[in-house]
Amino acid sequence: MDFNNEFPSVVEYGHLGISHLIDTANRVIFSESVNHLSKRERKDLVGKFTFLAEQRVECVPVKAECVPIAFVLLKRLIARGFNLKGDFRNSLNDMLILGAAITRGADLWTQDELLAQFATEELTSKVKHRDTHYEIPFQASGDSIRRVSRESKGYINTGWRYALR
Repeated sequence: MDFNNEFPSVVEYGHLGISHLIDTANRVIFSESVNHLSKRERKDLVGKFTFLAEQRVECVPVKAECVPIAFVLLKRLIARGFNLKGDFRNSLNDMLILGAAITRGADLWTQDELLAQFATEELTSKVKHRDTHYEIPFQASGDSIRRVSRESKGYINTGWRYALR
């Protein structure tokens, strides 16, 4: 993902593969895929993987249709005056996650108050605050996708681009 020198370029890879490993709880292959890392990093990642697999968390990968939606949302986040996180990638990841939830019509649960506030102001969702998290519901009908697409007039005029390989 290239942001025309406004932000650092970002390369994402492995979403489909890692989500498949988590969904199938394939610890052996996951362990092999992180074998090149230091012992401390391997232990940390395998522990997190094991937790997710044992909880039977459904892992939702970022797919091609999520990226243009995330770009539009990121542009709107900036236009509304929200402060980006100290590490740009964290703000981008938030918008990719939001884009994935929108395209799937899946509810998103987050502890990120700013993300919930942005979703409340920008999307057609009624965000619910529950204890320590926020629930951002999306209908499978695609209303949120149509709204993002209609308001962006179907294209992103920012010079930002992405490529899939």
